Amino acid sequence: MVDVVPPIAANAGRPKRMRREARIAAILAAAREVFEEAGYEGAKVADIAERLGISEGNIYAFFGSKRELMAQVIAQWYRTSIAPLQDGLRHIVGTREKLRFLIAENLRFMVDNAELCAVVLKESRVLGDPEPDRLLEELRREHTEPLMRLLAEGIERGEFKPDVSLTLVRSMIYGALEHVLWDVLVSGRSVDVERTAEELTRTALNGLVDDQAVSAASHARFSALLDRMELALAPDQ
Repeated sequence: MVDVVPPIAANAGRPKRMRREARIAAILAAAREVFEEAGYEGAKVADIAERLGISEGNIYAFFGSKRELMAQVIAQWYRTSIAPLQDGLRHIVGTREKLRFLIAENLRFMVDNAELCAVVLKESRVLGDPEPDRLLEELRREHTEPLMRLLAEGIERGEFKPDVSLTLVRSMIYGALEHVLWDVLVSGRSVDVERTAEELTRTALNGLVDDQAVSAASHARFSALLDRMELALAPDQ
């Protein structure tokens, strides 16, 4: 559990001097705890305020509604996952290894944040408020953009089938990750992230790889190798 009460309590006597960013961060941290414990429907803004030692009005001064607050908690979760994915890809070479990295990091992030992720999966698609929904949709696209770009580049290079549906592949991969997460939540079992990522990567590639293109590329490389060998073995003229 994130301990957010002391920062609020320490500044309770001087709320006007508390920095806006610190107050918002404390509210989001407490809200995350309450949403994880009670779910969206069961959570009450009064419970969040009580945990912080402030009034509900102080929360509504920063967030217009419980739905907006929930959306901001989810948005914060998305933002913390985006940068590591983008940074990590810069140090990896090869389409297969990049795909495996994306699958492994997404799964690791989901498992490490399982309670909140469960709330995200239940609630983020049905918030029903245009502004929060717009924000979350933008973050979802940004979160999945590295995978979509990798798939598009694989098609462009001839590594993947040209007629593959990027959105369908995205749904299959993230759907599989969600099922793994639900199994963790329901059964309480741990998951071997690396092994699971390897299995999902292999399964995804079975449907993505253009066998004819791979065969042609392998043949071309083999022919080029033979040409070099013949040149090296040829007697000097």
